[in-house]
Amino acid sequence: MAGEQLIGAKQNRVLNVSIMIAAHGKVPVPVSCVEQGRWNYHSRKFYSSGSASHGHLRKQMAEDVYDSYHKTRRPVSEQGKVWNEVSRKLGKMGSLSGSDALEQAYEDRQTEIENIIRDARIPDDCCGVVFAFDGKIAGMDIFDKPSTLSKLSPKLIKAYALDALEEKYDTTQISRKTVKDWICSVAEACLDSFQSPGTGVDIRIRSENLIGVSLLVEGCPVHAELFSESLSHITEVYFSTSP
Repeated sequence: MAGEQLIGAKQNRVLNVSIMIAAHGKVPVPVSCVEQGRWNYHSRKFYSSGSASHGHLRKQMAEDVYDSYHKTRRPVSEQGKVWNEVSRKLGKMGSLSGSDALEQAYEDRQTEIENIIRDARIPDDCCGVVFAFDGKIAGMDIFDKPSTLSKLSPKLIKAYALDALEEKYDTTQISRKTVKDWICSVAEACLDSFQSPGTGVDIRIRSENLIGVSLLVEGCPVHAELFSESLSHITEVYFSTSP
């Protein structure tokens, strides 16, 4: 999944795009570094940290990859911008990491994040989730089926929770109509198709109000992520039962 953290090896990394790999297949995976100050082995292999990058970084990387696809046909981020955002986030969270590792912020707020994950209960028939703050939509992730959301939602909620903990806002309700209208606005966005590094097609989505991407495999949208151009900090969660 795009934005998912891979911990270990010589540096912690995050995936630049969502990828589906055929059974027993091997594919070079496009990643970005989220631990600027380390270049020595913590382990010989990467493993999942159980978290994804926070909303601001995921949106920034979606913008970078959008531009890179158009310039080079490759899903590459701007590494300097990624490091800058990691440094900003660590500072805002009051986290100190000798290697500037984004994971430190998650470790420092583990108890608070776990409480948020526990309280965000997902209905069994949902396949997507919309995140919002202060009455404004921040972003959305939607998957091919409810079981996929059930598996990945803890990572997403954990990631957006880190944004929610950055600032304190008064809770402002957002209407279902606002959520529905925002999702429907995707129909007015510009779509560009690129060959995915793995199986399927990487559909890049952009309009005045949002930026996003959808991975299509055999015509099925396996994962779509959308970010509002007004993305800030998150305090509300809404679930969707259909793409």
